[in-house]
Amino acid sequence: MKIEFEGRTWQVDVDELSLQQAVVITGKMGGSLTAWEKALTEIDDPGWLPAMQCLYWLMRQQDGDRLAIGDIDFAVLKYSHAVVEALEREGSAAAPEDPTPPPVTPAAVPGEAEPRTAAVNWTGSTANPI
Repeated sequence: MKIEFEGRTWQVDVDELSLQQAVVITGKMGGSLTAWEKALTEIDDPGWLPAMQCLYWLMRQQDGDRLAIGDIDFAVLKYSHAVVEALEREGSAAAPEDPTPPPVTPAAVPGEAEPRTAAVNWTGSTANPI
């Protein structure tokens, strides 16, 4: 997936996840890779922030940056929007034109500028990694 963030295009490919990276992610999340994937889709869950931290860390790792996961700091909401946009671009590029209207998006929570979104099906894969 190509993520437009911080003024550049980043590539992240979960299918290229190494064993060491998987061990770091599952250790940080305290569960399986499947639990990590699920946490990425549930923005109201306390596990969402560490899940996003892991995704950002993986993106940086795959770009050649060797940073400790605990040292990662970034604008998490901006990043999550960039991930959703990347998924939408990939989905529209991969899917044929659908004549049905798109579903109604949820209303914004009072006091928020935009509705909450989550990176649904963020891997783009139907395979269960674990």
